[in-house]
Amino acid sequence: MFMEWFLRLFPRYRRLEKELKELDSLAHEDVLTQVWNRNGFKRLVEPILETMARQNGYQVRGDAVADVSLVLIDIDKFKPINDTFGHEVGDRVLKRFAQFLKMSTRRIDIVGRWYQGDEFVIAFVGVNHQSALRHVQILKEKAKLSPMLTLQTNSGQSLQIGASFGVASVFEDPRHPVFDLMRLAKRADVAMYEDKRKKE
Repeated sequence: MFMEWFLRLFPRYRRLEKELKELDSLAHEDVLTQVWNRNGFKRLVEPILETMARQNGYQVRGDAVADVSLVLIDIDKFKPINDTFGHEVGDRVLKRFAQFLKMSTRRIDIVGRWYQGDEFVIAFVGVNHQSALRHVQILKEKAKLSPMLTLQTNSGQSLQIGASFGVASVFEDPRHPVFDLMRLAKRADVAMYEDKRKKE
């Protein structure tokens, strides 16, 4: 009796489990770009920072201090692209750029869309400030050469997708480590706009 009831119920349970997973995915992944949305990114990164704060940054491997570097990224001149060529081209730019970031980072790094606009974010896990700056420089060079970031519009015009980057790290100032994600993001945001200002 119980087995019959269970076998009848089991397909419903499996279907419900699948639907719950899909809802969780929708809640934490950006549908357009297929990277983490802000909530998903925070859900992954904040526990890492909390663990670092509890351990004062020290990890099991000897006395090495594990750092986390946050990179905020803003696509250059995205609003004019959207306004001139339309949202369809704007969406293609966002998808291409997200794919480029995913392909250009390690599996351990966390890539997300920071807001619903053209801002993205990367958490370089185990990477200190100087190394993160080098990673960003490499990303900039790769972006200039990547065919993925050259887009043809419907009118045949070629668009080169560029971006501005800002870096902030937990132990950027070792005397005053920052374990709070939003404070790190504010620092990275200031650095990003400084990078943008240099291009004007």
